[in-house]
Amino acid sequence: MLKDLTRVGKHSIIYGLGGVVQKLVGFLMVPVYTRYLSPTDYGVAALIMFTVTLAGMLWNNALNRTISRFYFDYKRQKERNAVISTSLVIQTIFSVIVSAGVIMFSSKISYLLFDTSRYALFINLAFIAFLLQSIIEIPMTLLRLVEKSVFYSVISVVRLFVALFLNILLIVFLDMGLLGIFVSGVVTSGLVFFLLVPKTIFETGIKFSMKKARHMMKFALPLVPGGLLIFVLMRADVFLLQKLSTTAQVGLYNLGIQLGTVLIYLIEQPFFLIWYPFVYSSLKKPKINKVFSRMQTYFFFILIFFSLCLAVLIKPVLSFLVGPDFFEVYKVVPLIVLAFFFRPLSDFFKTGLQIKKKTKMIPLILGVGVIINLALNFILIPGMGYMGAAVAKLSAFAVIALVAYFISIKIYKITPEKRVIFALIVAIVYYFVSLLISVESIVLQITLDVLFLMTFPLVLYLLRVFRKDEIKKTKEILKKIKNVRSSKIK
Repeated sequence: MLKDLTRVGKHSIIYGLGGVVQKLVGFLMVPVYTRYLSPTDYGVAALIMFTVTLAGMLWNNALNRTISRFYFDYKRQKERNAVISTSLVIQTIFSVIVSAGVIMFSSKISYLLFDTSRYALFINLAFIAFLLQSIIEIPMTLLRLVEKSVFYSVISVVRLFVALFLNILLIVFLDMGLLGIFVSGVVTSGLVFFLLVPKTIFETGIKFSMKKARHMMKFALPLVPGGLLIFVLMRADVFLLQKLSTTAQVGLYNLGIQLGTVLIYLIEQPFFLIWYPFVYSSLKKPKINKVFSRMQTYFFFILIFFSLCLAVLIKPVLSFLVGPDFFEVYKVVPLIVLAFFFRPLSDFFKTGLQIKKKTKMIPLILGVGVIINLALNFILIPGMGYMGAAVAKLSAFAVIALVAYFISIKIYKITPEKRVIFALIVAIVYYFVSLLISVESIVLQITLDVLFLMTFPLVLYLLRVFRKDEIKKTKEILKKIKNVRSSKIK
């Protein structure tokens, strides 16, 4: 158990650090875009990149999960290599077809998006980059499967630094404007392509297995509409807010989403980058379900604590970070945080369906959530504005988690331990108690809130949420750390 926890924890931390650096680099691009591009150009770039991202999300995510699932079905490296090479062929064919189709009709697509064909060149360049990036996803997935998290993170970070350098060079010094963004994308993707793809082909060879392709497509195709439904769950409320409320409400809600989902990038995504490879590579171990459940439990303990910290601290932090027009956003953040607690919970439940290759059930589960989300948005937004949208999102993800649980336990039970729900209830109580702590000084308010939050693990300990073996092991680790520090001082 400890060995598995160390393995997953180590890679999650590495992926998490890489993700933080990527976010910081992405933040550094904002001054370049906002100073040297007009708002119109910035909007054009955002819409084109959004279209590319949607196209990639629908298929690339599905194929990535498929590769993870089938790679560990085989013990022989030759067969595993065949899974990778077959995936590479499938991905190349798909990407070429999509990119060629878009390039062929780029003028019409430009006219459809912007009422003019003048942006056709930018769309062409964006989908050339999409072609390269989609193929790159296969080597990047392989790095995760063989647990080369450091190399994976280094490649991801270097790619963003190269993009930042090229953006500054092309936009600032060569004055290429909007064109510079898309040229930078093609060049950056091309460099990574020539670094990773030949290396992968050399290691795995080129072998296309029709049998493997057929089984993999059967697994992957149901995940495509699932990706579309996830997109609806994530973004439909923004469009409905625009139609049923005001643009100001959209702006406030978007800020709330950005703040409330920060833990996705810091905790959830890094964990899931190693979670699926770990699960599929460990299926044949004895009593592995208990290991899965315990690992999920620890993940949620961490997520619950940091979610509570975010929900409690967001009000005093926002008081000096944003202007008065945006301060009220603090009200919606706890709802968003809770909604995105249920999302990974449902993902854990759905893991069992993927283990048993029952992916046809996943769009049905998500479909229930989408219906509830849309219905509640129409009902709640006219009277509650963005708070209604947040309640709708929370309700949808909670129902998805519940439906996924009842379906998955009949197929392959892989769930966190029940004490996670108890810890969540304690956290919710803690949040409402924190509302009673109110002082005028922002610094004092943050200090009191932090001290209050530090008592949360102690309260869980007193309520016997932690097991005796966990407490014993924690004491042993702390003792070892203390001894190491003492030896260094001597």
